[in-house]
Amino acid sequence: MPNATLPFPAVAVEFMNRDHTIFADLHRRLLDLLDEGAPAAAIDHALDDLVRHTRVHFTEEEQLMRDVRFPAYPIHQAEHERVLIEVSARIDAWRHERDVAALADWLRSGVAEWFVGHIGSMDLMTARFAAMQGRS
Repeated sequence: MPNATLPFPAVAVEFMNRDHTIFADLHRRLLDLLDEGAPAAAIDHALDDLVRHTRVHFTEEEQLMRDVRFPAYPIHQAEHERVLIEVSARIDAWRHERDVAALADWLRSGVAEWFVGHIGSMDLMTARFAAMQGRS
């Protein structure tokens, strides 16, 4: 079930839907912590959870793409790599500056827009292709 504040389409592969829902929940938790003025350590922990989940999800999704020989694998995988680099840079900036407004803005706009757009394009096509190969 999609998070009401971060709506995203369902795709044809169940583990992807499950992972997307978890990501949306972790994203919401981070925003709640920021809105509540939580201590930096709590925000750090929530960011670590989000990154850990994202890395595992990308690894599983990339394995699926290799298993079904998804033709656009290099493009999709490169997008995952780009996102992980950006996330690392943003988290490093947060840990150095502790700028709550900048982190919240990035989560609300940059992350949210990327997440919904990525699912609605790359993940949707990947999942459709995998489903046609008998993987759902």
